[in-house]
Order: sequence, then C-alpha cells, then structure tokens
Amino acid sequence: MRLLFSEPRALLLLFLVPLVVLLGVRALSRTRRSGFIIGLRSVAVVLLILALAGTALGLPERDLSVVFLVDASDSLGSTGRTGAVDWVRESYESAGGADKAGLVLFGKEPLVEQDVGAPGDLSQLLSRPDATATDIPAAIRLAIALFPEGTQKRIVLVSDGNNNVGDIEEAARLAETAGVQIQTHTLGAELQGDVLVESVQAPPRVRAGEGFEIEVTVRSTEARSGTLEVLGDGRVIAQRPVDLEPGANSFVVAVGKQARGFRRWRARVIAGGDTVAQNNQGDGFTYVESPPRVLVAEGEAGEGRNLRAALKATDLDATLINVSALPTSLTALSEYSAVVLVDVPLAALPDQGKLLQTYVRDLGRGLVAVGGEDSYALGNYFDSPLEATLPLDSRLKNKREEPAVAMVMVIDKSGSMAASHTGEGPDGSFQAPGSAPKVDVAKAAAIQSAELLGPDDEFGVVAFDTAARWVVRTAPLTDKADVSNRVAGIQGGGGTNIYSGLAEAIESLKSSKASIKHVILLTDGWSNVGDYDKLLGEARANGITVSTVSAAGGSPELLRSVAQKGNGTFYVANNNADIPKIFVKETKTRLRRYIQEKEFVPTITAPSPVLKGLTSVPSLLGYVGTTPKSTASVALSSTERDPVLAQWQYGLGRSVAWTSDAKARWSRNWIGTQEYARLWSQSVGWVLARPSENLQVQIAHANGEATVEVDALRPDGAYLNGARATVGVVSPSGKVTEAPLTQTAPGRYVAKVPASEPGSYITSVSLAGAGQVTQAPTTGFAVGYSPEYRALGPNKAALAGVARTTGGREIAPPEEAWTHDLAAVLSTRSLTWPLMLFALLLLPVEVAFRRLKLGALPVPPAVVRRRAATSQTTSSVAPPTSGETVRSPLAEAAPVSEPVKPPPDEPQEDDALTRLRSAKRRAGKRYQ
Repeated sequence: MRLLFSEPRALLLLFLVPLVVLLGVRALSRTRRSGFIIGLRSVAVVLLILALAGTALGLPERDLSVVFLVDASDSLGSTGRTGAVDWVRESYESAGGADKAGLVLFGKEPLVEQDVGAPGDLSQLLSRPDATATDIPAAIRLAIALFPEGTQKRIVLVSDGNNNVGDIEEAARLAETAGVQIQTHTLGAELQGDVLVESVQAPPRVRAGEGFEIEVTVRSTEARSGTLEVLGDGRVIAQRPVDLEPGANSFVVAVGKQARGFRRWRARVIAGGDTVAQNNQGDGFTYVESPPRVLVAEGEAGEGRNLRAALKATDLDATLINVSALPTSLTALSEYSAVVLVDVPLAALPDQGKLLQTYVRDLGRGLVAVGGEDSYALGNYFDSPLEATLPLDSRLKNKREEPAVAMVMVIDKSGSMAASHTGEGPDGSFQAPGSAPKVDVAKAAAIQSAELLGPDDEFGVVAFDTAARWVVRTAPLTDKADVSNRVAGIQGGGGTNIYSGLAEAIESLKSSKASIKHVILLTDGWSNVGDYDKLLGEARANGITVSTVSAAGGSPELLRSVAQKGNGTFYVANNNADIPKIFVKETKTRLRRYIQEKEFVPTITAPSPVLKGLTSVPSLLGYVGTTPKSTASVALSSTERDPVLAQWQYGLGRSVAWTSDAKARWSRNWIGTQEYARLWSQSVGWVLARPSENLQVQIAHANGEATVEVDALRPDGAYLNGARATVGVVSPSGKVTEAPLTQTAPGRYVAKVPASEPGSYITSVSLAGAGQVTQAPTTGFAVGYSPEYRALGPNKAALAGVARTTGGREIAPPEEAWTHDLAAVLSTRSLTWPLMLFALLLLPVEVAFRRLKLGALPVPPAVVRRRAATSQTTSSVAPPTSGETVRSPLAEAAPVSEPVKPPPDEPQEDDALTRLRSAKRRAGKRYQ
C-alpha cells in the first residue's frame, strides 16, 4: 500500500505551510489556545494541498483477468479452429475462483464472444468473423479495451501467427505500454499437398505494338504434375502442362501485341489432390500505352458529327458514340484520355455523371461539355456530380435573386382518371389505349417536369375532384424527392370541378416574383362551373399563362378556350404516353429563358491556351445561360457577360465547358472554319493528361496494403522536394481512396493505401508545387486471392516476437494461462474528496476556538465558593466606634500584618460566565 499523486507538482505548495504558521503567530497572542488554532489552520492547508495533488491510496491487487484471442481464419482450417476452442475450454476449467476470463474470436475482424467476467460456457459460440483474412493487431487492441481496472492483465493468443492485416509488432508494443502481457499458444501444422500461384509478374507499362513476357511463380509442397493457364481479360491466351517440384517453380509465357489500355492477366494452375482451392490463381496488370484517344458522346444522332470531324482533321483519334453506349466501368472508360459530351442531358447518364467525376478528379483525365437544348439547366445538371466536375454552375443567377420560373400543375383526380382507357362525355365515350390509369401517368408527368426545374425555381401541384386540394404548395424546388413522394400519393376518385383547381393555381402564382409564371391543366372530364373569363383575366393581369391538356377527349372546347385566353397551348393526348411528353415540352418551353438566341460575337475575356492562334472569333447565334464558378477561368463571354467558354483544374484532371452548341443551329458561322477545328482540338488538347517521365511510381502489396513509392525529379535532374503529393487509388468495386504522399527522402514520397479486395486497381499520382501540377503516368496493380491462403504452416517467429515484446512466452498446458506470476497491480482509491471534506470541517472548529474562546478552562464551582467565603469573612468584622480601639488576643500577641491575598496562581472571577454577569450589573447601574 502506498500513496499516489496524479498531480505531484501541487505538492510544492507545502512550502507555504511555514508561512501560514508564521502569520498565525504574529496575529494571535502566545497562549496554549493560539497554538492550537495555528495547528488547525496548518492541518487544513496541508489537507487541501494533498487534495489538489490528486492523492490516492494504492492497494495491491492480485486478481487475474485473461482474454483469450482465438484465431477463426481459414489459414487455421476447421480442424485447427475446433482444437483452439477445445484448448480454451480446458483452460477455463483451470481458472481460480477470483480469476476472470474473456473470449474474442477473430479473422478479418475481431468479435467479442464473452466479455471479461467469470469463465462462461463455450459449448456454443455465436460469433462468426470473416475467415478470409487474419487481423491479429485489431484483436489485440480490442482485448486491451476489454480489461477491467485493478486486475492483472494477460492476453492468450491462440493462433497460427499468419497475420496478413495491420502491424502486429506495433500492436504488441501497444500492449506492453498498457501493461498487458501476451502469451501464445501455437496451433496448425505444415500444410501438405497444396499447390498455389505465388505471383504473376507482368510489365506495368508497355508501348503499343510491343510483345512482352509474363512470369508465373507456382509453389508446391510436393512433386506433382498439373496444368497452367494464362488468361488475358478473361480469354485463355496460353495453356500448357507443367511438372512441379517442391518449392517455387517459375514459368514464362510470351504475350504478343495487345490492344491499348489496361490489360488484366490471370494465371491459374490445376493439379489433382490440391488441398486449398482459393490460392490456385493469381492476377497481374499491364497498361499498353498508345496515342491519346478521345471519346465523343452525343445526345442525339448527328450532333457530334462536325466536332468529331474537326478532331480527326488535327490527327486526334476520336470515336463517336451515342451517349447510351458510354462505358459504365472506370476500367473501360480509362482507355480514353478525354471524353466530350455533346448536348447530353443528365438523365442519359445512369449515375448522374459520378463515373465521369471520378474519371476526371481521381484519374486525371479530361472532360469537355458542349451545350445545346438538352444541356446545363435544360439538361437538369443542377447539383449533380457532372455539374461539380464542370467550371460552370447551371443556375442562372438573377441579379435580383428572384426565381426564374414558377410552375403549377393542376391534375384531375376524379374517378374517371383512375381508369386507363375511358373518358365519358356528352357524345359517348372516347377510347385511349394504354394499361396504366391516367392519374398515374399524370403523376409521372408532373414528377418529370419537376426534375427539369432548378432549385431556384418554384413548383406546385394542385389535385382536384369535386374540390381542389394542394399536394405540393407553390415554393422553391429545394427537395425534389419530397415532391415526388407527395405527388405519388395522389389517388383517383370523386367528381370533377376544374374551376376550383385552376383558381387555386392562379391565386398562388399572383404573389410570385418569378419572371415566368405558368399553369398546366390536365383533365379528362367536363365542367362548366365558374367564371373562367374573370379568372383568366386576373391571370393575364398578373403575367400568368395557362396551357391545357385534354386526356381521352375531356372538355375539348372548354380547355381550348382556357388555353387561348390564358395565352398558352391546348393539347389533345390521345395516348397515355403523350401526357409526359407534353408536360416535359411545356416545362422546357418555359425554361427557354436560359436560352439566349441572338447573333453576337464572343468577347475574349481572359488569355487561354484553348484560344491560342485564333486570329478571329466568328459570331454565334445562341447559347445556354450559366454562371461561372469562383475558381473557373472564363476565356469567352457573350455581350451579356455570360460565359461561353470556361475551363478549370478539377482534382487531378481538367474540364472545359462550351455553352453554345457544336451544330448549325448556333455555331453555323464556325462550322468548317479553321477556328472551329482549332477550338476543339485545343480544348481537347488542354484537358488531355500529360504524364511526366520525371515521376517514377513503384507499388508493392502486402498485408492488405499497397505501398506507393514515388521518385520525383526536376527537369534539370535535381530532386523535387517539398511538393504536395497525392495518390488516388480506384478499387475493383469503384471505390476511390485518396491519400497524401509523405516525403521520406530526397525526391522520394511514400503512402500506404488499404487494398484487400481482390481484383485490379488503378492508381494516379500527382505532385503540386511551384505553381503547377505534375502527374505521373497512370498505372495500377492487381490483388489476387487473399494472403490468408498463402500460408503453408504456422508462423512461430511472429508469435514468439509478440510474446517477447510483452514479457510473455509460449505456453502448452491450458492451466498455464492462469499462472499468477505477474507483478501485483495497484488499484487506486482516490482520497481527494475525503481530504477536502476533512479540511472544510476543520474551518468551523478553528473559527469556534478563535471567536468564542472555547479554549479557556472554566473555574470549578468549589473554587468559586471558597473565594466567596473568604471575601465574606474579611468583611464581617464590625468597625470600631469613635475613640475605641479593639484588639483581639491574637492581635496583642502578634504584630499587625497585611490582609491575606489569594495565591497568585488562582484566578479571580475570570471565567466567561462571571465576566458576563459583571458586565450586566455595570450596564444596569448606568441606567438607574
């Protein structure tokens, strides 16, 4: 037992205690009571200082807590896992009464089977960790966190030691720091009868047209025969019989000329009697270099024809496709150095441009976006990954911050709209083919219209039967998902009151400040209730237009009249499929404020390599209005100062935005000119990646991590130091991981990136410094089967190292897990609050002694009576009369002496009670 201090520096305050004593001696008289008061003060100060120092009482504890870490990975095998659990079960039976046990099963991740406590029942285990990898470090960290305070701590690691995730030595040092001993119990035996593909070595980069070799290393535990296959991109390119010797066997396969781009190799060995099937194949990776390839994707046929011809004229390899054929995997898309989108709506990209965003930002490739009637705002680029990649914002910023468009959909939800084919009228019935109820088609049309609008636009939906009801109140369209959910809830049923729905819509738009206010009315019924002339007059007065759609022949005369008086368009939808097209057309017509159609000559507003060599700038006939982002460079602007050509660096790549089109509608005066060809060749040329040969990248993979090493040189051959370096890694599943590269030596930068998923990885490295970004050639690496299946026996050295670091050892009998040979652990009991409480209790005691003088000793009653009697005896003798002398016999015999005085050591009437009474008598006499 000993005292512990959490803040020992506070003990320096004890040097103030003599000062407290000195001040007390000066302030108080030197009596026994004053000494006692000074002592109280000193004790209180000492107690407070000890409390500030965090004083605690350390008591030795010898209770033992043991956490068993049981390997449940595939390298141990089912037999090994069963043996591990049986060993732990026997060990549980040897635990002492006060001992505590916990159990963690681990593979790729650790799982707590039993928390630390009394040894439990192991007859049925519930935890099922992923067995495809072994993460011993994570299991050790979890075990450290499980230990209770105040006990001896021990980890028993039951494993074959084949760790393949994380740093096991670092975890052992962490356990040592935490005061946890690790003992090991090794399981597993040397694997027999196994054949595995150890490595597939292929050159990471080759030039187009070059042949090369792939080296395959196969390891076998015994001599045998088998077959080796090598596949390229899933096709068998070589197959041969092989004779395997115990140990490593190398085979070389010649590969002819390959198509440009990323090529993936897989080697597979087939041998009878093989014990582990998961390690019979390995993967490799090669990038076949070639001149830059450009992919031109057009939204509609013919829109990109002129642009592709211009690129071909400058010897750029350009392929023209419809956007529907755009590659959907990053590996396939990365075979192209740049992508050009020609008037492509966002809906044509299944992932809203997320793949293109990764392609530019993380692979360092290029993107050029060309405008048209289905691009930017008209293509619904708002807040999409595609818009994030481009230098322009699709919102057209209004100087007064007012909404551009306000639209309200008025939808008939009467009983007839719930049918899919019949609309009743005064002349009989009208047949409209289609299987979906008209109200469902109307809902889909309204949702499609909402998708076309931007977040600054206003949108509303009114549904009516016999009365009108707001489904979506007219407001800025900030949550399209919520609008879709609300519209989807419309159900058909009831009568038809067209006027009520139209009146609600017009009334809601009266207060809108949008520059364009429009209503679309859809119905299949008849209704003549209401003053339409007055209502539409109010609409015209407030700048509101109304278009109508007659579904299945409903109210054609009324709807035609409403559209005419509402300055809108009347439509007849003879087929349900026409309804969404009509709604989309009407919405796009109202969005035409984004389109600026007039002839103008673009103004050069900033120097740009895209415009290099252009001696003149032909006129354009129109463009789509957009807003430049803050870091974008606008090279060409319209007379309205809207961007026409903008560019920027985005991540590792670049993008260019052209807001006019590439066809004859707006670019008629450019097509066929030298300026047209130069514009597009230089736009694509600017976004093309230019890898630097001064950056050399090496990638090694081990223990579920890829180590990326970059050697960087300046153009003059000197080391490139102090650069901001980044590596981007795209996994086989498309997940992007970015990591900073840390400089470890002159010109050398290193990073570690998690990479445990089997398959091909693509890497891109860039270094930023001195005002420019330098990019390394794109490369990659391949991860075959999990390293879990490479182990051919236990790793005793790794286990011995872990035990040695923490002062543990290898144990064999289960009962050795409970040996009480660890140093006693001090369990602490804080004394801070008791010390503070005791110090506070001394304060009123000190005050009582000092103020009330409780330290003065009272005079015993017997002494008081004796003193009173003495006083009365002295005063009872009568005084002599005049002229008379009285002498007693004693007086005659003895000389006259002075009156007897009380002894000096006997106090006279000095007790507190006596003094109080005397003071009372004196006060009474003054007032008589």
